[in-house]
Amino acid sequence: MPDRKALFDIGIAGPFVGLVLTIPTIIIGLKLSEIAVISEIEGLVIPLGSSILFSFIEKIR
Repeated sequence: MPDRKALFDIGIAGPFVGLVLTIPTIIIGLKLSEIAVISEIEGLVIPLGSSILFSFIEKIR
């Protein structure tokens, strides 16, 4: 590594690319999903967690 700045740039690149790929994936997933009442569904139900990013994207969709 040439210096600390290069090491920082490499270290931040992975999480940044992950975030950039996650946002469109969440938006597409929410557009394709159906909203249903949990008590009316039979079988396995997987509740989604509530992160700040997910809650914000869910509100603007």
